[in-house]
Amino acid sequence: MFIVIARIRAIVTIAILWAVAWLPLALLFSWLDLSSVSPSAIEFLRRVVFYCKWGGIIGAAFALFLALAGSGQKGEPLTMARTLVVGTLAGLVPPALWLVTGAVRDRYFGYDWTILLLLAATGIMGAVCAWGTLLLSRRGPHHPSAAA
Repeated sequence: MFIVIARIRAIVTIAILWAVAWLPLALLFSWLDLSSVSPSAIEFLRRVVFYCKWGGIIGAAFALFLALAGSGQKGEPLTMARTLVVGTLAGLVPPALWLVTGAVRDRYFGYDWTILLLLAATGIMGAVCAWGTLLLSRRGPHHPSAAA
């Protein structure tokens, strides 16, 4: 039971960290989305919060993927390559869900080049956040009993 609670806490923590890490990209995406109109400050902030939530969802997907992939392995350290691949795949989850739900709901399968930009940006940001998460995990607390 303790392991389940610890994993849920880890997923929530990583989701919050990734949402905060997404703030610069959220500001950029919001500015690009609303650059053709004169948005109110409230509308701009709504967009920023939307994209930060997007980053949090990607972070939660990353943590969940790692938890599921590592559930059968004991004590095997994470490799950089595996972490970057999982981060990139997690970064593609929200745009893929958005595309599928939009296609099913609107029965529209044609998208312009901006969706490719969004997919590339979220995949790259997923990899960058995964790299940062791995560095943070390696920097974590070291217990004296682990060295003995």
